[in-house]
Amino acid sequence: MELKRSINNKNFLYCFTAVVLCFVLGYILLVSLDKVDNVTIKQLFESIYSVITQFGMMLFSIIVIYSFSVDYKEKNILFYRMLGINEVRYFLSKLLVMIFWFSISLLTMTIFICILYGDFSELWVMLCYSENALIYEILISALIAFLFKNMLAAYCINLSFWISSIVISTTFGKLSFLAYFDSSNMLSHKLSKYWITGNAEYLSILNSFMYNLILFCIVLCFVWIFRKRWLRNGLS
Repeated sequence: MELKRSINNKNFLYCFTAVVLCFVLGYILLVSLDKVDNVTIKQLFESIYSVITQFGMMLFSIIVIYSFSVDYKEKNILFYRMLGINEVRYFLSKLLVMIFWFSISLLTMTIFICILYGDFSELWVMLCYSENALIYEILISALIAFLFKNMLAAYCINLSFWISSIVISTTFGKLSFLAYFDSSNMLSHKLSKYWITGNAEYLSILNSFMYNLILFCIVLCFVWIFRKRWLRNGLS
């Protein structure tokens, strides 16, 4: 049902547009700011990943927050309750649909770039890193959207969390996990070394997956603890 609604609401187009914009920005930054004449696929993928980690919280969160906010605004929560859908199931269905459309968009654009260059050697690395960064951003945005009814308030809180996590991570090294996917963190630095050397020892794909798995569990705990806000936001 949620997947069908996302098609009717054109949410999948918004997801695809946001991902395309990241790819376009990645190329523009290389050509205009870095003055790179002959852009290689590794340079392009590194630039695109940087855009996703630096601007994803601004671009992708709008779509995620909107998908929750419109249900609160239109009082659709009562409809979900009549169907026997509880708070956690509702959250998971929204979350999975968002991840699905963003993932399909990311896969499509990554394969498109690989076809253009005739090189699929970095497809898996690009997908794993970008997908993990996307999932992190969607998880945070979805939780905030679930908790706060007002779209503008949710978006501002989301940005505040993102900026604060970067500042804290940069100031206190032991808290770097708060901005795990940010370009200032060690994860991105090691990925940059991988693009240069091709040494797979710099990759941290499993660690990124485990980080998101732990974050997912934490987010679900918050959804359950504050589950009463779902009805209050949707019916008030």
